[in-house]
Amino acid sequence: MLRIIAVPLFFLSGFSSLIYQVAWQRVLTQEIAVDAVSVAIVVASFLVGLGLGARAGGWVTLRLDGQALCRFYGGVELLTAVIGAGTITALRAVGQVLANVETQSLALDTTLSLGVIFVPTFLMGMTTPMVLHMFRRSLAELGASVGIYYGANIFGAALGALLTGFVLIELFGLSGCGYIAAGLNLFVGLVFYLYGRRSADFPDADVSRVAESPPRPDRTRAVLIAVTCIAFGFVTLSFEMILFRLYSHYLFPEATVFPMMLCAFLMAMGTAQVVGGRLVDLLSSRLAVFAQVVFLVAIV
Repeated sequence: MLRIIAVPLFFLSGFSSLIYQVAWQRVLTQEIAVDAVSVAIVVASFLVGLGLGARAGGWVTLRLDGQALCRFYGGVELLTAVIGAGTITALRAVGQVLANVETQSLALDTTLSLGVIFVPTFLMGMTTPMVLHMFRRSLAELGASVGIYYGANIFGAALGALLTGFVLIELFGLSGCGYIAAGLNLFVGLVFYLYGRRSADFPDADVSRVAESPPRPDRTRAVLIAVTCIAFGFVTLSFEMILFRLYSHYLFPEATVFPMMLCAFLMAMGTAQVVGGRLVDLLSSRLAVFAQVVFLVAIV
């Protein structure tokens, strides 16, 4: 049953995440008065939280399974709702504090803003490995499972960015957008938590995964993959920042450029998750060659 409703739930979770991000950027623009700087701060803070959260979520996933993992996921969404609802007010308070500082400092702006945004984005990042583990059907279909569930999350994020930038802020204001996002987190969290308490629709926990140390991959290969991922992420987001600066000069009003770009990037990423997941399963024996082709196309 949960497999059926999980797709729209993950869609809503992604939708709420980008409501936060677009609203945070708009608040920081008001406080800093520079769109490009606010975008850089929000994107960097968002990704730092997601990355570290995903690492922590992977650690949790190794120690929980089945109903316990489902309840934990629900709890993370509920905690995100509680903390996220207050982030707009917190960012405004930070702006007031900085307004009284005689010497303006971009480093101070970034540090304080990161402190406000970090906890909810860390919690969002924790959910990714838990989602992928809860709903993988088998290792043979891991790519398709990642594509479907994570793709739904990204498509929700794309729609959230677009609607927030063009509709929700105009109708409900920035604080209202924060409450809407928190309400969606609350709904998703309650569904998962209650389902994890009542349903037996989960396999038994595989405690051997924790008791036995997993085999270590070849160190050289692991380092190469890590460096490649870091470089690819660096280039991708640098490209996004460059395009934002470029489009800001030509599109009006300027406030809509950021949500439009996020929507475009995320729609492409969501489509790639679904298609790429299927291709990974089909081309598992030639995955290295497939990855090289993808990187070459990306370079072009």
